[in-house]
Amino acid sequence: MENFPSKNFEGIGIKEKLKSVLKYIHIKLVNEGIGVTDDCRIDMDAYAHFYPKPGKDDNEKVENRYKRYMSDYQEVDFDNKKNHPNKTAEQIKGEQFEKENSQLEIFTLAIFNKFLGDDFIAVRASEYDDFRNSADIVILKKSTNELVCALDDVRGADYKVSNKKVKMEKKYKNSEGGQLQYALEAIKENGRIRVAHCKPRRNLPIFYLPLDDKDLKDKGNPCLKNGLRILNPNLAERSSEEKKYFDKFIRAIYEQIQFYGPKVKGDLKTNMDNFSKSLDEIIKKHDISFVEPKEE
Repeated sequence: MENFPSKNFEGIGIKEKLKSVLKYIHIKLVNEGIGVTDDCRIDMDAYAHFYPKPGKDDNEKVENRYKRYMSDYQEVDFDNKKNHPNKTAEQIKGEQFEKENSQLEIFTLAIFNKFLGDDFIAVRASEYDDFRNSADIVILKKSTNELVCALDDVRGADYKVSNKKVKMEKKYKNSEGGQLQYALEAIKENGRIRVAHCKPRRNLPIFYLPLDDKDLKDKGNPCLKNGLRILNPNLAERSSEEKKYFDKFIRAIYEQIQFYGPKVKGDLKTNMDNFSKSLDEIIKKHDISFVEPKEE
């Protein structure tokens, strides 16, 4: 884990806090040799050696997706129900720190970078894989080259979680699982492990991470607003409050493995079984309880 300089983040706003944590994660990922954008997404332009036109067609698809956002107020600004027809794709991207969906994605990325340490890579999926393959966060175990595609955050009401479950059922129904157009792999060279970009990966485990977004009076409730309140952007510093969220996310993944694991076969079954072993190690290392603590 990088040794970031100590800094007092108390009292800073959510936007500045999220910018700070992305800055620290960006440093960590670049040191691993991964091509990432400023907001810690896998950089599609870093795959020029795999694609004759480095992401041109996919970049156009991303741009077209943003254009559709601008024509649909529910997607442009779900929280405020406003339409912004004159905004460019870049302007919409720049508003991620105000959007709760993006806040949750960055928060989740921070939690996994804090607690998975040097054994794993946790990075935001490329914009293409986010839109096309419903992958928010990609996790790679460096020592075994296990790629988890991916973590798909979902916040809010029960109906949103139900909709996500339906989508997940479809991915697992035919043992297809998740896929990444812009993937990563761990390569062993001269006794060391380096992370490299690689061609598309298929049949990967994918899980959704639900988190309540309600502003509950109980400040101990593991919801998005409280998570943003207690988050420390310094990756080297981990609090007991932050660990509650990490434990909650790991429990969610474990429960989905228990549910979907017996239903899949083929390469997806192999990939899920391998990751299940790694997850058992994580659970043991971090002493994760499967009885959520009651708040006093």
